[in-house]
Amino acid sequence: MKVKIEWLVVFFILALLLIGCNSQLPLSTPSAFTIGQTKTIQTSTDTYTSTIKISTTSITPTVSSTSNESMVTEICPSLSQSNSLGQIKGALLLSGVYTDGTSPFLMNIPTGQQYNLPQVTGYTIRYLAISPDRSHIAYTLHQNKGSDQRLIILSADHQSSATIPMELTWGNYIWLDNQTLIIAAADGSADVNSTVFLNPFTGKQEEFSPEYLGVSPSLSHAEWGFYSGTLAIYDPSLTYVAYSEYSALTIKSLPDKKLINQFFNEAYGGRLPKLSPDGKGFSIITNTNPDAVRDPWYYAEDFSYISWDGQSTRLSYLSDLFHSITILDYNWSPNGDQIAFWMSDDAVPKSESYRLGILDTKTGNVSAYCPTGDPYPDYLHYERSKTDWAPIWSPDGKQLLFPVIDPSYKTQALVYDPNKRDHTLIYILDIASSTRYLVARDLEPVGWITQKP
Repeated sequence: MKVKIEWLVVFFILALLLIGCNSQLPLSTPSAFTIGQTKTIQTSTDTYTSTIKISTTSITPTVSSTSNESMVTEICPSLSQSNSLGQIKGALLLSGVYTDGTSPFLMNIPTGQQYNLPQVTGYTIRYLAISPDRSHIAYTLHQNKGSDQRLIILSADHQSSATIPMELTWGNYIWLDNQTLIIAAADGSADVNSTVFLNPFTGKQEEFSPEYLGVSPSLSHAEWGFYSGTLAIYDPSLTYVAYSEYSALTIKSLPDKKLINQFFNEAYGGRLPKLSPDGKGFSIITNTNPDAVRDPWYYAEDFSYISWDGQSTRLSYLSDLFHSITILDYNWSPNGDQIAFWMSDDAVPKSESYRLGILDTKTGNVSAYCPTGDPYPDYLHYERSKTDWAPIWSPDGKQLLFPVIDPSYKTQALVYDPNKRDHTLIYILDIASSTRYLVARDLEPVGWITQKP
């Protein structure tokens, strides 16, 4: 009997130990919201491409994603030894670099023939903008010794469509849609006085003031590109407006100014918002670095898309792959399926700090092209709000136009010196064949129109 009792005590102690061990198992089970990341690298020396695949289970309640997997494919385009561009259509709008005095002109791509923009003696051409459908060019003639300025609308067939006297307060502008220009107007009393919406074909115009929107005109929007001058971005029907104020990105309806949504996680309102081609929303660059305030030199940037009904969608996952990733200027493709942009990441040597990227907005996949040169002169490297040389899409979305600084003439200058300026090389990249063509030197690309002039 004594032996049985001793065995029962042993079994009881063992049972307690087993129960105690099992009670600890749930503590080692990962939480449902733990971020998991796997990386698979495949290389192919035959095609000179490498693919890096990222799979993540990260979920953000307020932001949906296009895909839970994204791929970055590195491509090294070949340089064509032929000058033949017969298969590439349209005309390029080119201008002098910085202030070298070269007047803007159109260059027929297949033939190379050049056409100067209509000009008036004693006037200088400024503020060039091409309509979204690539059918019209807007530019301003500024009187050299006087205050007269005229807005010229030139059709793709090289015929003037309209000449409009400009108000003295009107400044830079872009096309809101194919019929309307949005103009940043300023006076001496404030950085921004109002935003003007002008239909140059009918002469109809509408004007919004910062007070109308309820936005302080003293707010700094240095990271909003053109919209730094208007304090806000608008949908083409002028029924919605979005603006950055302090740490919030605010969307309101017009004219009732009803709040649609506010985003406090868009890194102080985000950077460089741009309308999508269909006008149903806009893209914006967001910094996903959670310590951006204490470590402002570390950027973990990605693209987000915000629809006018207040929904936010993450378009890219670059910050999941690179420790440091900075996105510079960019442009949507004509059909809205892709975004071409300049990126600086920690996978590229500092001596070649920028490279071209193409984002698939449906999948989040990115084609990252081997560096072909620096797109910005040295003295602009410290200005992160650059909007000068974003990649330019061809009208059919099959090619890209972009400049780089010729490394043979790089000045390493920290301030602009007209006597020691950098020299540019202008390339066209054919995306399907991964071939780039050298089309011009020492010029600045402005746009690409549909028809030959």
